[in-house]
Amino acid sequence: MEDFELLSALGVDDICIYFQPIVYLQRFRVIGIEALTRGLKSGEFISPQELFSRAAELKISIEFDRFCRKLALLEFKRYYKKYNHLALFLNHDPTLLNDPNVILGYTATLCKDIGINPSRVVIEICESKVTNMKLLENFVTFQKKKGFLIALDDVGTHYSNLDRIPQLKPDILKIDRNLVQNSDKEWHKNKIVKAIIYLAREIRSIPIIEGVEKEEEIIENLKMGSEYFQGFYFCKPSPIHLLDFEKVAYKAKKVALKFRTFMIEKLKKRKDFFKYLSKVVFTFIKQLRKSKESLF
Repeated sequence: MEDFELLSALGVDDICIYFQPIVYLQRFRVIGIEALTRGLKSGEFISPQELFSRAAELKISIEFDRFCRKLALLEFKRYYKKYNHLALFLNHDPTLLNDPNVILGYTATLCKDIGINPSRVVIEICESKVTNMKLLENFVTFQKKKGFLIALDDVGTHYSNLDRIPQLKPDILKIDRNLVQNSDKEWHKNKIVKAIIYLAREIRSIPIIEGVEKEEEIIENLKMGSEYFQGFYFCKPSPIHLLDFEKVAYKAKKVALKFRTFMIEKLKKRKDFFKYLSKVVFTFIKQLRKSKESLF
């Protein structure tokens, strides 16, 4: 389909791509941006969920998904050389992976035509929506051979299958925001997130905490060993030319220093506690040395 035919069929004036930064807190820097689709009709935004539902009803899911990926890669190209450490996180419609007739290789061809190295692109998959495990494995193997990184999205929620992780061997695990929200207050959420972070480390994947909105959530997840974050706390999704990486870096540094202060205070309390215990123990030792065995 031509682009204008696609827009007309979906009932929108335009499709725009917004981006949200992914932050590496240890270095106070943005290491990636996730591409997010938005529809525009008469000045009003239409959610990606609604757009993809319309596309599925009209049986143009493949065309629409490819169109969104093309727009995202073309926008990313503007930052490609300026920020040579930056990765593009590119969502792939998971329902298409259930269709054995879908031909793989479109994204690789796009990258070649646009001039983007696949190693700078992370393909995100919400694997819980894929019913055919064999097709999913084939997809992941194919994309890895082309040089792309693979991220599993929404890990730990809904029907996400943890047993698929060792089969797919993803480079990145994105921990769902429903688990992250209030994880500083809800004990069970906290323990599940901690377990996924541990799992990611054991299989040499990078855990990314999604949907952080509060400083407390970030600090809690820093305690559990996570260093990569994404969410409204740092930046809301925006057009690529409006992204302020310096502002994001400032917020990252601010919360990282607060965490550092917290850890220093925690270590001081721990040191003081052990100092107290040592004093008690040596007091007993001193008294026991002066005592007769019968009085022990």
